[in-house]
Amino acid sequence: MKNLIIISVFLLSGLFAQVDYDTQIQPIWNSSCTICHTSNDTTGLNLTTGNSYNLLVDVASTGASYGGALRVASGDTNSSVIWHKMNNSGTYGGVMPPSGMISASNRALVSTWITELGSADYITIADARNLAVGTNVTIRGIVTTPNFQTSHNEFGLQDATAGIIVFHYGAPFVTTTVGDSIEITGDLDEYNGKFEIVPRKFSTPALKM
Repeated sequence: MKNLIIISVFLLSGLFAQVDYDTQIQPIWNSSCTICHTSNDTTGLNLTTGNSYNLLVDVASTGASYGGALRVASGDTNSSVIWHKMNNSGTYGGVMPPSGMISASNRALVSTWITELGSADYITIADARNLAVGTNVTIRGIVTTPNFQTSHNEFGLQDATAGIIVFHYGAPFVTTTVGDSIEITGDLDEYNGKFEIVPRKFSTPALKM
């Protein structure tokens, strides 16, 4: 049975860096949200240290007006109530905190964190290269070469540990640029001495193809 393979292009805050919840996200709640959202909050949303994560991630919002929407939907900002509230989209009522939107940089940090929740199981390229051909893996890296093909995809990808060739024959075709930070889920392969990862479906957070 064929696997559904996805390659996703992310604009990351730093090369290969992941947002750390305890040191980067929790301080946002501490400074902007825990005046109200404590153990006494009537909605059950306690955003204090040690409690917030398990009450946010993939947990349904309370109240009929939310229709069961998740407070934070792993990997999907647009389906996350907290993202809409922080950005004052109007989808789920007024802005939070009520005093006004938090800084743009902190909103971007939360957005990156939510996106990364959907792809937490990636491994290093070095670890991928130690696995058997045919293994399905998720890796992240920087595009290091132009596309070597005209109607197919073949380019170099590298992280801090090793490099690998990305190859996909035929459609769908996706344009990448040297320096792009990307994440790929695909099958490992080897061809003419080149160790490769072979994705079969492509998408980006902004555009589903």
